Amino acid sequence: MPFPLPTGGFVYVFYFADTPFYVGEADCFQTRMTDYHRKTFASSTDLNVGEAAVYFNSRSLAVGVRYWASENRYIEESETIRDLRKKGYKLLNGELHYDYRGTRETREGRIQQQRTRVREFCDQLIAERSKRSSTTAAGAS
Repeated sequence: MPFPLPTGGFVYVFYFADTPFYVGEADCFQTRMTDYHRKTFASSTDLNVGEAAVYFNSRSLAVGVRYWASENRYIEESETIRDLRKKGYKLLNGELHYDYRGTRETREGRIQQQRTRVREFCDQLIAERSKRSSTTAAGAS
């Protein structure tokens, strides 16, 4: 990455194995990655992406992030999401939102419920990846 950093920010794609599962943008890449690591319940995106990454890793599916500098990060993020969806990938973008507000007494239960939803979504992605891999392998035979 050349220095000084570009003024527009960054676009990034989270992958498990070779399969994309989330596209984002940020003005500060490192800070944004820290948000996902913290998985704060008050931010559905942070919790969902962070939990998905942890879940894929727990299933021995390596998680990585590809990123690039962008002068037009909002446009590039939208284009990247559109392009990946056209290729048949299902992404966390726009999925699994929830209202974090509620009583303190129910907070842990709501967090667990959301973790379950994220894991179910991830299981769907893993199954779709398996289908895609077996279709590709059958076509190569």
